[in-house]
Amino acid sequence: MQYMGGKERQARYVVEQLRKHGAGCTRYLEPFIGGVSIFARMAPDFPGAAAGADVHPDLSLMWAAVIDGWEPPKVVTREEYAALRNAEPSALRGFVGFGLSFGGKWFGGYASNNRGDDFCGAARRGVLRKAAGMVGQRVTNADYRTFNPGAGTLVYCDPPYAGTTGYAGGLFDHDEFWHTVQRWADAGAVVLVSEYAAPQWAESVWAREAVKSLRKDSNTLPATEQIFRIPADAPLPAVA
Repeated sequence: MQYMGGKERQARYVVEQLRKHGAGCTRYLEPFIGGVSIFARMAPDFPGAAAGADVHPDLSLMWAAVIDGWEPPKVVTREEYAALRNAEPSALRGFVGFGLSFGGKWFGGYASNNRGDDFCGAARRGVLRKAAGMVGQRVTNADYRTFNPGAGTLVYCDPPYAGTTGYAGGLFDHDEFWHTVQRWADAGAVVLVSEYAAPQWAESVWAREAVKSLRKDSNTLPATEQIFRIPADAPLPAVA
């Protein structure tokens, strides 16, 4: 399933850094699971002790449902897609809103099969494949600020990047985010964050040039995808 901002292409690098820096941790937390490209790979390392969450209600409902055995449909019509756009949050709406939309953008336009592409089938197979790595784990609909991980917890965050659009919970406060992950690190958690840039006190442990596309019809811009480790006791200015 396509998911805007997903980490499928960088997954092996992210997982490598998480396993390297999280050696010895007994719990795993991922509060921005998105398309679960990382969570589905990391959860098996923490049997019964991995927790994933997302603030998007339909997305979190979908992943929780497939973990419990729900299977997405094999076919979704254009009419069904349109009807679900304004429906109540549900696992089906989460699957359709992302999986059957161009570029994985939430209800960004029905991806038809006019050229023979089986978008629904491909999304369904992708969701079920990822679900296999999450059996027995917990996924909830929650804002990252509700968590308080401490010592022994490995935390991976893939928040909305600065300068990009969208957050299901409203405008994303990046200053508050960095203060929050700093607090987690101060409490003993091992915290890694994916972003293009971070405050000077965050340690870049991996970097790779990527291509950042603003729109499908626009030019692309180079960007450096990075993974930052959050140090404990870093000096931070007060949040206004």
